[in-house]
Amino acid sequence: MAFNPEHFISLAQTLLDNDICDGEEDKVKFCTIVNRSYYAIFLRIRDILDKEYGEKPKEQGEHYRIRMDLINKMGKGELFNTFKTLWKERVKADYALHTIGNDIDHFERFAKGSLFSAEYLLNELKSYRPNY
Repeated sequence: MAFNPEHFISLAQTLLDNDICDGEEDKVKFCTIVNRSYYAIFLRIRDILDKEYGEKPKEQGEHYRIRMDLINKMGKGELFNTFKTLWKERVKADYALHTIGNDIDHFERFAKGSLFSAEYLLNELKSYRPNY
C-alpha cells in the first residue's frame, strides 16, 4: 500500500497545532514536522514520475534523481528551488540540528517555514499534467 503524501502534511500540521511536548522534546517535534513536510513532496513527485513516466523508484541516489526529474521530465523548474530548499531543511533537521540554533522559537519558525513550503508545492503538484 502506498502512502498518501497528504497524510504526511496532515501529520505535520497536527504536530504543529498541538502542544504535546516540552523543552527539548519540542525540538524533536519541530524536526519531525520538517521531515514529514519534505517526504510528502518527495513521495508526490515520485508517484507522478511512476504513474506518468514509468520511472520506478531506485535504491541509490533517489533524492537527487527526484529533484532533477522535477525539472528534466516534469518541466517544473519554477518549483525546483523550493523543493531543493525543503530537502536542505530536511537534512538539517535530521543531521545538523546545531545549525538551526538553540532557541525553541528558531525550531518553530524553521518547522513552520518547511510546512508552508510543502503545502505550496503539494498544491502546485495537484494540478500537474504531463506535456507529452
